[in-house]
Amino acid sequence: MRILVADDDLVSRCLLTTVLKKAGHEVVEAADGSAAWQTMCQPDAPHMVILDWQMPGFSGLELCRKIRAQEGAEYTYVVLQTGRGSAADVQTGFEAGADDYLIKPVDMQQLLQRIRAAARALRHEARIASYAANMERLAEERAKQLVHADRMVTLGVLAAGIAHEINNPATFIAGNVQTMERVWGRIVAMLAKTGVGAEDPMLAMARQEFPEMMADIRNGVVRITTIVQGLKRFARQEQGSKAPFSVAEACGAALRLCQNRLKHQITVSLEVSEALPRAVGNVQQIEQVLVNLLVNAADAMEAQGQGTLQIRAFYEPPCIRVAVYDSGPGLPAAVLDRMFDPFFTTKQADKGTGLGLPISRGIIEEHGGVLRGYNQAGGGASFEFTLPVVDGGAQAPAP
Repeated sequence: MRILVADDDLVSRCLLTTVLKKAGHEVVEAADGSAAWQTMCQPDAPHMVILDWQMPGFSGLELCRKIRAQEGAEYTYVVLQTGRGSAADVQTGFEAGADDYLIKPVDMQQLLQRIRAAARALRHEARIASYAANMERLAEERAKQLVHADRMVTLGVLAAGIAHEINNPATFIAGNVQTMERVWGRIVAMLAKTGVGAEDPMLAMARQEFPEMMADIRNGVVRITTIVQGLKRFARQEQGSKAPFSVAEACGAALRLCQNRLKHQITVSLEVSEALPRAVGNVQQIEQVLVNLLVNAADAMEAQGQGTLQIRAFYEPPCIRVAVYDSGPGLPAAVLDRMFDPFFTTKQADKGTGLGLPISRGIIEEHGGVLRGYNQAGGGASFEFTLPVVDGGAQAPAP
């Protein structure tokens, strides 16, 4: 242990230093209170000090009070030594912040015993401080989680209302566009037959541009509808019916749905055994999760022009783990903390709504599993989720 001995009496100071060094301690000496205080203000200040009551600069009592006034500093074990042995003096020393009290002349064997007791006390203090720091950290994390959960509940309520309000006008627009597209051919034919507005450049432009404009409106309505459906699903996960299903078949179906998106310079590897135990869940929802992960992987590799996509599933009792790996650039640090936040996306406005991952996580958690994403050591990103199996997999051998 590193110990500060502060005493203006050279003989007493040297005697204490000699005994403590023989006992294996590192000793720092101070001939007055000012030097002792300078030592205690250093980053590597000793955790134990032996202070003489009467010293130039600062007395032992003053040093006690200054040490105890250091907020946020690690605990320092303070021993006062003095020739004053009255009950009032002892009380004054403890009130100033001393942990122990020695009467001069000091019994060296007793001193060493006190030092050992002080070392035990400091170890306990360090453990308590570490425990308190961990508890504070956990409390902060739980508080953040509670705030996040409260925000998610509020956002869910808002999402349901917004989806309802958006859905009605979107339905009107979609219906009107369909009507306009049906009658547009008749209008063009009538204008050509009657010759009305033949010389009007605005009508000529309308005849040429109108079909494309209607197609743009129709595509916009489809996109709005997709976002509304995502909002509804995020606001209240549909339970759906759960039944045993083949993970291999679900992966194959998801790949077929994404076939057009994955055909451009992307090599797909499917490593899912038919011998896997059957999972339990809503197969349509699981396919939706897989489609979201596959499309995200394809988008991540799009800038590279090529890449490798790997889908694996394996049995880890008591569940099946499904993993989607890609050889893209990986997930930036700023994305790792926010990728499951609703409406957070790194994609362009016309490619992502920021609801795919939070909806997917909600589906997996509703199935009793966990969805997580991380960067692979060799590059690229990986998303994995777990699913329960029929009877805990007891009826089917693990591959």
